[in-house]
Amino acid sequence: MKKLSIIGLGLIGSSIARGLKGKYVITGYNRSLEVTAKALKDGVIDYAASSLQEAAEGADIVLIATPMGQYESIANGIAEYLQIGAIVTDAGSVKTPAILTIYRHMPPGVQYVPSHPIAGKEKGGYSAGEAGLFKGKKVVITPLPKNTYDAILEIENLWKSLGAVTEQLTAAEHDKIYAAV
Repeated sequence: MKKLSIIGLGLIGSSIARGLKGKYVITGYNRSLEVTAKALKDGVIDYAASSLQEAAEGADIVLIATPMGQYESIANGIAEYLQIGAIVTDAGSVKTPAILTIYRHMPPGVQYVPSHPIAGKEKGGYSAGEAGLFKGKKVVITPLPKNTYDAILEIENLWKSLGAVTEQLTAAEHDKIYAAV
């Protein structure tokens, strides 16, 4: 079974973990270690990481589900611990800045495949998460020219296994469309 690390266990991250339970071995990391401990106690994640290093080491996929203002420090904090062949993705709502922030930190042999789930609720945070949040919802994947077909497919399949419908756009197309929304 593939190892998925989710960085950020708020509404989006905890919903992903809940929806993928049993489909991946899930490690969770949250800036508030109390949230990480609760997710482990609740059985939402299989392992609790106490640092970005622990979250990145050995992961096949690292999914960043934090506010975009944290992307720089997260990408910098995980880069040296990612294994060759790992895939990094995110759930940010604006793709061009996310790409500019995360991509430059990715070491050789690691793919960064940006994504954006078009889903949410009025309430946020860990306790608002639900396994079915993405069912029938659109997820836009904005692949980069250097992404392999297999890496893109891996991220598409992750979202599809949550019940989402995926669509591919360039980052510029995505940002133009969703800026209007």
